Amino acid sequence: MKTEIILSPRFTGDRFVNHTLPIALFKDLEALQGVISEIARDAFIRAHPGRRRLPRGFNDALALHLAKTEDGSFIPHLAVLVSSTLVGEPPELTAARSARDLFIDAVGQAQSEGGSPPSLPAAAWPYIERFGRGLHDGEAIVLTEAQGRKIELTKEVRRRLLLARAGAQALTDEVTVVARIEGVQRTMITLALHDDRIVPAPLTDAHFHELEELRVGDFRSTWLQVDGVGLFDRAGQLQRLDEVQKIDILDAEDPSVQLERLKSMKDGWLDGRGKAPTDATLKRIREWFDETLTDRIPLPRLFPTPEGGVESEWLIGRLDISLEFDPQAQRVEWHALNLDTQELDERSAPLHDHEALRDLGTHMALCFEQLRSARGLDET
Repeated sequence: MKTEIILSPRFTGDRFVNHTLPIALFKDLEALQGVISEIARDAFIRAHPGRRRLPRGFNDALALHLAKTEDGSFIPHLAVLVSSTLVGEPPELTAARSARDLFIDAVGQAQSEGGSPPSLPAAAWPYIERFGRGLHDGEAIVLTEAQGRKIELTKEVRRRLLLARAGAQALTDEVTVVARIEGVQRTMITLALHDDRIVPAPLTDAHFHELEELRVGDFRSTWLQVDGVGLFDRAGQLQRLDEVQKIDILDAEDPSVQLERLKSMKDGWLDGRGKAPTDATLKRIREWFDETLTDRIPLPRLFPTPEGGVESEWLIGRLDISLEFDPQAQRVEWHALNLDTQELDERSAPLHDHEALRDLGTHMALCFEQLRSARGLDET
């Protein structure tokens, strides 16, 4: 036996800069194995119409193995185990290479939005739908870089690929939903979104027991964060959740809840002048709070700004703190004013500079820790 590496996808984005891959994304590699296997099986059967079954061991030979990894964000080298042969190459290896090339061509067509995508077997599509589902905005899986062309799967390219399939009207994607409870049954929960649309989601026994303490009268005022897999229509609107992975009951003043409420704002909200924050702005702010807030940092009050941004405020004793997210200036501004001494601490960071925002979050956390120590409090 020898190994032959047939594909070395490169994961790019902030989560991979330390040359590591989150365990949750290993399911994407497992899905890639299904893609290669199903395309190869279909091609072999088409090429040998007289055969009633695949050669013995054909499926096992198509199993992908993680041979090694490499830096460069994160690169897993995926290989097949090849039996030594004196005459020609094993048909499984030829089939695996062909399946890889066909799939990369399909992604390339979706990326360029030109021409009809290659015809892929029906059995491969469930795996294609799972591949890349764990990607976040700004991330990509680079499948090949040859002759000056980079073929990469992003969330948008994946959407185009899935909707290019004949008759495709919907697709699944990983999603985080912040919504109010509309109703709870033993095996299902209904969620009220910010625009008052109602979407259903399945409940496991464990998730149902997590919600048992809630009373019916609390439903419309109780907010949840639900992580799972959602079904979206061609316009990108969530229709339902097909899988629920995690449910968290949120405080009414949690930044995620406050930001979700701001989604219902419209332009002209301030005497005809105010600009409503965009979904992209609100998402970026929520991601930062998710990364930064801890139990040691009190929850802020959030307010929209006339320019389409969001300001968060804390008033703790005689310390007035504000943090403004300004999408027009593409900056985040931090101000902490001691009302007794008039001492002012100011900092700023580019809105889309991940490292600078992380440093700003560290500074904010340090300020609150110093404040707690100065006041001699366990809780602020």
